[in-house]
Formats: sequence, C-alpha cells, structure tokens
Amino acid sequence: MNLGSANVVLRPRGTLESVDLTLLFLTRLGGRRYLGLCALVLLPAFGVCALCRFAFDWSWPALWLLAVPLGLWLQGIFTLAAGDLMFSEQLDPRAVLRRFWPPFAVYTAMMFFTRLGMALAASTLVLWPWAWLRYTFLPEALLLEGLPTWRASARAARLMEGNAGQRVALFITTLLMFAAGVYAAQVLGEAVVRDTLQLQLPWGDLLNDGGSLYALAGWFAAVPVLTTLRFLRYIDARTRTDAWDVQVRLQRAAQLLEAA
Repeated sequence: MNLGSANVVLRPRGTLESVDLTLLFLTRLGGRRYLGLCALVLLPAFGVCALCRFAFDWSWPALWLLAVPLGLWLQGIFTLAAGDLMFSEQLDPRAVLRRFWPPFAVYTAMMFFTRLGMALAASTLVLWPWAWLRYTFLPEALLLEGLPTWRASARAARLMEGNAGQRVALFITTLLMFAAGVYAAQVLGEAVVRDTLQLQLPWGDLLNDGGSLYALAGWFAAVPVLTTLRFLRYIDARTRTDAWDVQVRLQRAAQLLEAA
C-alpha cells in the first residue's frame, strides 16, 4: 500500500470535515461505480423487505428488525469498495463481491455477536454508546486489515481510544444521518408518488404506521453513505495512530531529494 497514492489527503480531520469529505468521496470517486454496486446489493435487499410486506403481511416493526441488521451486514461490501477507491480510481462491483466471500463466515459471525451485544446494551442508555464505539471499526479491521477475530476486536477498540469528543461526535452524527435519511426518503417519496403522480399506494407512513417502504428505501440508501463516513473516520484514526500523514510527507521529501 503506497500512502502517497491515496485519493484522499491524509491528515487529521474532525467529524464534520469527514461528513463533507464523504459527499465528495461518493460523488467524485464513487459515482456510477457505487450506483452499480448499489443496484447489485441494495435493490435485492429492499426487494426482500417489500416481498415480506406484501406477500407475507409482515408488520413494520418486524420489517425493521429485518432491514436494519441486513443493512448493517451489507456495509461490509461497501467497506471493501471504499478501501479500493481510496487507492484506485477503478472499482469492479463484481470483483468486490467475490472478495467478500472468503471472509464471509467470520465477518457474519462477528457482526452477529457484536451487534447482538450492542442490542442488549441498548437496554441501558449508558452501555449502548460504549458498546457501539468499541466495535465501530470492526468491519475495517476484519475486511481491510485481514486480522483474525480476537485481534480485529481489540484493534477496533484501540482505534476508538483517544479524543472522547470526536468519538461522541461520530456516534451522534451517525444517528442523525440515519434519521435524516429515513425521514427525507419518506417526505420525498410521498411528494413524488402522492402529490405529483397522484397515486394512492399502500406503502405506509413512517410517522403514523411506524414504517413505510419509503423509509426502508431511505435506510438502504443511507448504507453506503454511513459506511463511507465510518471508513473515513477509520482512515483518520489510522492517520493519527500510525502517523500516516508524517509518512506521506517523508515519502514526498525523499522523492524530491531523489529528483534533485
């Protein structure tokens, strides 16, 4: 890995800076390549949820219990995609999916048990943020660094040590972006389908029914955004702990000396 060839400038950033960079990363580096990956991954996931709603008459709480874990699991695919785009302008969605299969079993097991622990910790508002922050960078440690399970867990926890303010900011920002994505999809979907097209479709209402297909679409659309934000915060943590920015400056100084 040549840090000097990174498509993102390696320097310490705050959470809000990372939010801005996330949008640039998605539009300038991701673009149509991310859209292709979304079509291969997220559309089928949304289709499964829609099928459960209309064919099997699942309730909205049951659908959220399916959609949220499914989206969290699918973040692993976009983690690999973000890692590729960090050092290359090329992204082959099918190649990303092929690379996801070798660590599939370990990744799935770790995501299940850690998210189960986080769900149990959610019963106490004190422990939930701690559990969430401890395992935030677990997908990166497993999929990008290729660490075994116990080392990946320790690595993820270690990367979240340090600035408590930045950790809390990431936690709050993630929750706000999730809520904003779901609500914005509900408002936009109703505006287009009901108000513009004048169609009355039984797709539910988020505020009145507790869920809707619009809101579920917003959740799945938010998956690559939240994954990219977390990836950029992981890069920031690696920059701080491993002094990547210093390494890049030294590499460039050495290149200038060789050229002279």
